[in-house]
Amino acid sequence: NADMTKTEIQPTMWGIFFEDINLGADGGLYAELVKNRSFEFYNPKAGWTLMSRATDSSLFNILSRGSLDEKNPRFARLAVGKSVEPYCLSNAGFRGIGMKKDLSYSFSLMASVHDAGHVTLRVELVDSKGRSAGVTSLILEGRKWKKYTAGLTATATDPKASLKLWFEGKSTVDIDMVS
Repeated sequence: NADMTKTEIQPTMWGIFFEDINLGADGGLYAELVKNRSFEFYNPKAGWTLMSRATDSSLFNILSRGSLDEKNPRFARLAVGKSVEPYCLSNAGFRGIGMKKDLSYSFSLMASVHDAGHVTLRVELVDSKGRSAGVTSLILEGRKWKKYTAGLTATATDPKASLKLWFEGKSTVDIDMVS
């Protein structure tokens, strides 16, 4: 009975409501293309797939900073060069990474390399059929956390593309805030 008043609504009562349906927030209003970019989901490896034939579980782990950073406590540690075969981390985004031909995309991540050496990171956009559709490389080096950035231009249009991060070298690398 909509015509019957049950209670009075106070004039001081106001606000906004947003329900995150079908990725309307992450990947929607918040236009991040990488799913779980900082490894903070309930399942910290959600969105990420280690692509390797090696079965060594120490290649890709999630660690915690503990109380040092309560807003962003987790990061990923990769044992680069421990596997004989190259491996990569793949992220399919939010039901795919929508890419458009000839558009430029900004890639960034925070990284720390444990040893005195360096690691080459090859960043690749891959279409839904597994073909490369944009690639760039970065040299990761230094023990201190540092932000690395690069640009990629898509060579194809595909709403279901993915991001692949290929690590080459021999070191332990920590990564976070992949975008």
